Amino acid sequence: MNRTAFAATIGAAILAAASAQAGSLFQVTTSDSSGAVTDTSEIKAEDAKLAMSAIGAGGMMQNVRMIFRGDLEPPVMYAIDDSERAYYVMEPEAMAAGMADMQSQVQAAMAAAMQNLTPEQRAQMEAAMGGMGGIGGAMGGGAMGGLGAMPGMPDPDSIRVAATGEARTIAGVPTRGYEVTESGARAAIIWAAAPNDFSGASDLAASMAGMSDFMSRMPFAAGAAAMYDMGALEGGVPVQVETYANGALDSVSTISPGQPADFPDSDFEPDPSYSQQQMFGGL
Repeated sequence: MNRTAFAATIGAAILAAASAQAGSLFQVTTSDSSGAVTDTSEIKAEDAKLAMSAIGAGGMMQNVRMIFRGDLEPPVMYAIDDSERAYYVMEPEAMAAGMADMQSQVQAAMAAAMQNLTPEQRAQMEAAMGGMGGIGGAMGGGAMGGLGAMPGMPDPDSIRVAATGEARTIAGVPTRGYEVTESGARAAIIWAAAPNDFSGASDLAASMAGMSDFMSRMPFAAGAAAMYDMGALEGGVPVQVETYANGALDSVSTISPGQPADFPDSDFEPDPSYSQQQMFGGL
């Protein structure tokens, strides 16, 4: 190879390195309580950037990919629907404002509807709404007050994470158990590994820290921040998460050790040919 060709080869390699960043690729397998696989997905993590998509078995993410950019300020999450060639942009402050506006509209509609109820029906509805968490609890004057948690999202004040004292080896990785409770009821068991025992831990940890910050900035989703809080896991990274419903095992998600990988910048951006859709009518 002559000097000109050699220089061109080196130049091409440098350009390729500039457009692709070293990160970690993880595989995630989710099973139901019987052990049957219900979903498989992959996670691409690079520092505080993360991209997650389904790669088999269907599941809720079959047509939707998620990209998280914790390296931006404010942090941004993209929900990308490849079937519709569209994406949604989620920023904490804008999401909180949109949810607050939606809650105000729902409250107004509920107030109008309650005017046509009998006193007994109105009392029943107020009692029911007051006993609900999230938006329902806020509308009914529940303990959360103000902008409550999104339905399906826990009240952050009800979340507790505590070490179980148990140890388990998962796919050759030593882990320790942490129980997550919501209002005293078991919601999950997280099996976490020390960073030195789990390949790609630094990329996964950076993404988790960014997700925790992202969730904590939104009152209606702040409870979910605990699931990404490495401090609660004593610095460990999650290897397996068991979720529980009504005291019974519901699902098990296992994350494989990361494999070193180079990702192009485009993996962490919406496709420029896709259209951005609006959320809450104002985002």
